[in-house]
Amino acid sequence: MAIPGWLPLAARAAGRGAGARGPRGDRYRHRGRADPRSKSGLSLATRRDRVRVPAGRRHRAVVERARRAPRLRPGGSSGRPRGPARDHRTACGFCGGLGEIKAVKRVSAVLIVLAILAWVLLPVARAYSLVSAQHSEPSVPAGLSVADVTFESTDGTPIRAWLALAKVGAPAIVLVHGFKTSRAEMVPWARFLHDAGYNALLLDLRGAGRSGGATIGLGATEPRDIVAAVQTAGEVFRTDHVAVLGISLGAGAAILAAALDPRIAAVVADSAWTDQDFQLARLGVIDVGPFRLPVPPLGVPAVNAMVGVDVTKARPLDAISRISPRPILLIHSADDDNATTPLDGARRLFAAAGEPKDLWVAPRGGHVGAINAFPDEYRARVLAFLRDALR
Repeated sequence: MAIPGWLPLAARAAGRGAGARGPRGDRYRHRGRADPRSKSGLSLATRRDRVRVPAGRRHRAVVERARRAPRLRPGGSSGRPRGPARDHRTACGFCGGLGEIKAVKRVSAVLIVLAILAWVLLPVARAYSLVSAQHSEPSVPAGLSVADVTFESTDGTPIRAWLALAKVGAPAIVLVHGFKTSRAEMVPWARFLHDAGYNALLLDLRGAGRSGGATIGLGATEPRDIVAAVQTAGEVFRTDHVAVLGISLGAGAAILAAALDPRIAAVVADSAWTDQDFQLARLGVIDVGPFRLPVPPLGVPAVNAMVGVDVTKARPLDAISRISPRPILLIHSADDDNATTPLDGARRLFAAAGEPKDLWVAPRGGHVGAINAFPDEYRARVLAFLRDALR
């Protein structure tokens, strides 16, 4: 009997199908055998019959499978490039979450360190801003004949100044400008003094104008410049009668210089300060909206280190009594709104000064503004005072 040609093929197909299927109908009888069609490497039976396990065990299982899985090298037998093996962190949400948490922690740590550094360095930065030099190029005043001169302060700092000659041998007035300005600020005073027959020397304090110096001394080092200017004025104008007129920072510095140098015959202090306590106290706090937050007490030590002296010892209130018996005229506006030069400070200076002394409180004018609010009275009072003091 001839056997049809298709029968062996059908028998082989039936036997292969019946003998290979498992009890659940899977083609692969053994549950641990890998299904080549499965990307995960697990058999169909294993994937269907697995039960839920705790997250930690499930995580370790994923890590173990990733470790045992063969890593594909770039370029296989066919020479075609293949992608890298899957890392367990890309297949495990648990590890991905841990990575994100660690990244957030690192960024937070960096931000905290930067905030601490800013909090510590803030008073130092503010100290530098307070005492850093403010150099400029003063314009030559129109209508006032001046000559430029350079001399050295008592500590060797080069000081630049203008000389306004009225008459050789006539009394001289050294004019001292305010905080972070220059000799150009004193031109209005030089004009009326020159017109009245007084020689004038307008100096740039250290750290200002064209003078040398990398810092402003807040009144602690400026008296050295004034003392050198008094000596220069006496030599150039050939006179022993030299007075000092200062405004704002220059007013307090003029008081300190007169307490040091008896050659200063008289002082006119317009809007003077008593000490730098308020100015320095501001270095220890920072204003954040309506709040004042303290910062490390590094501001004053930083100022002292930058200036080179202890600026807290510059106190005109303590030095003014040493000017007597030489005369002093204090000028202040009733509405002076500068926090470092309140009207109460002028009254305290007047009370501490020895005789002869005088205090004129202008009804208005603001800080160093009495000369503009009451120009005629201002000039008359200053000239009358100098006439009596330098005769």
